[in-house]
Amino acid sequence: MHRREMLLLIAVSAVFGASFALIRVAAPHLGPLTLAGLRVALGAPVPLAILLWRRELGMLRRHAKELLLVGAFLGAIPFTLIALAELYVDASLAAVINATTPIWGLAVAAAWLGQPIAPRKLTGAVIGLAGVATCVGVSVVRIDGLVLLAVGASLLAALSYAIGSTYVARRLSDTPSAALAAGQQIGATLLLAAPAAATATGTRPSVAVLIAVCVLGLVCTGAAFVAYFDLIHRVGPISAVTVTLLAPVFGIAWAVALVGEQISLGLVVGVALVLVGVVLIVRPGPARTGEAMTAVSDAALRN
Repeated sequence: MHRREMLLLIAVSAVFGASFALIRVAAPHLGPLTLAGLRVALGAPVPLAILLWRRELGMLRRHAKELLLVGAFLGAIPFTLIALAELYVDASLAAVINATTPIWGLAVAAAWLGQPIAPRKLTGAVIGLAGVATCVGVSVVRIDGLVLLAVGASLLAALSYAIGSTYVARRLSDTPSAALAAGQQIGATLLLAAPAAATATGTRPSVAVLIAVCVLGLVCTGAAFVAYFDLIHRVGPISAVTVTLLAPVFGIAWAVALVGEQISLGLVVGVALVLVGVVLIVRPGPARTGEAMTAVSDAALRN
């Protein structure tokens, strides 16, 4: 991964990390489905404006069916599940659990595409998960049925991200990033419109909630997913989903700054392990046979 891609990965991670704190602010007041629906409805105009400026709106019609699936697996499903989880767990913990996405990504690529897992990437994934486990182990939560439901919802969201990212790289590698982001958010809006309206609370949100929803939609969804899809095109799905290994670093920082969550030594140690895992997964390695096979597989996904 070159310097430009690494900087893009860090920027996307910072914005994605902020989304967990914003969800924590808004989800209890709006409900998971309504929040997810508003998020994608507000996010869609950003990539649509880019497509209009580039005169590429035809891309949406050309790939309508595929983009609806992208909207499901990279929008409607994970956004709703994460908002549901954050009704019962802290934003920092939700961000850390979401860091299992690269592990799911390796499994999906191996099962679906027959892509071999390079030893270095596997080692990085294991170290990253050890960091996740450390963070979860020191989190002060009372384990009950609702907490377990929240953890399960977060894990399913991570799996959905991995499936969607691999699908994009496999089936839509030539589709512009703005078209992917617009299709994702329009598709998710269509899927969520009815359930979001049906579950709306009808209460007037506070200014803080309105600001959280607007930033979540326009920045963390509309703009960030254009950059994320560009990252998938540049480095392949497995390296791209390491965004969710780095995002907890920013997620914890945003959670402390925005919602006053506490940070502990265990969280710091866990985040350090996560960073080591990220470096091992994204750092170019020597051209041994296993590494060469992985490079060929990543190149095939991008072409």
